[in-house]
This record gives sequence, C-alpha cells and structure tokens, in this order.
Amino acid sequence: MSAQQPSPKFASQPDHIGRLVRNAFSHLTAELNERLSGTHPGVTPAQNRVLVLIEPEGSRPAVLASRAEMTRQSMHELLMTMAAAGLIELRPDPTDGRAKLAVLTAAGWDAEREGLRAVLALHTHWETTLGAAKMHTLIGLLRELLDGLADEPNSTA
Repeated sequence: MSAQQPSPKFASQPDHIGRLVRNAFSHLTAELNERLSGTHPGVTPAQNRVLVLIEPEGSRPAVLASRAEMTRQSMHELLMTMAAAGLIELRPDPTDGRAKLAVLTAAGWDAEREGLRAVLALHTHWETTLGAAKMHTLIGLLRELLDGLADEPNSTA
C-alpha cells in the first residue's frame, strides 16, 4: 500500500524534514488503516487515531481532544460513535464525579493489539527496505530528536 502524496507546492526547494516526515507518516497510516480495515472493518482511521491516545486506565475527553488536536465537540461526537461501536465505555472519573473517562473495552483492546501487530509488520517492512543498520540509525536519530525536543521549555514532545 502506498499513500498518494500531494505534489510539492515549492518544487524548487530541496527536501526538508517536514515533507519527509509527513510523507513517511502518510505511508505508515495508510498501511495501518489498510490492515485494520481487514480485521476490524468498523474501525475508522479517526477512531484508530483516538484509540492509541487513550491511557490504559482511561482518559478524559478534553485531554483526548488536546492530544488529537480536535475540538472538544468533535471529540465528543467521535467518542459517542466509538461507544456505540463498543470500542470504549464512558465512565465517571473516580477522582471527579462530574468528569468522564473514555475507557477501552475488550473490543477496543483487541483493535489496539491488532494495531500493534500492524505497526510491527510495518517496521519489518521498512527495515527490509532500508536494511537493519539504517533502520537502527533512523530509530536512534528519531529518539535523539524527540529527547532533545522534550528537553526544550514548553515542549509538547
């Protein structure tokens, strides 16, 4: 599966990290969504994106909206469809009775495990494409970048 990429708007500019990371991420999500659609046809790409953001003990919808860079209203609607599909339950937050937590159900955990299998298969595919040494280097560089960004003041990494 190959994600169709938009044409560069500034083709005269050399490749840059934004374009390359975006395009690699597009390939990753396209392959992941294709695999999940075969095993969990009811799980949409948007639902999958939110499933991975939910903490094991559950997450508040406002936190999920922030993590997914969505409005609270859009997150609420998405969580309602996920609850109707049996992927999550909305439960009272034990630390604040007014708040809710989105908690994965058995079906949600099953979709998460399938997502992990898909990502590991994708990792193997990319490692075959690059070679083990280059994949190791790529992972090391990405970790180093993320660690450096996390150390910056006001980091969201």
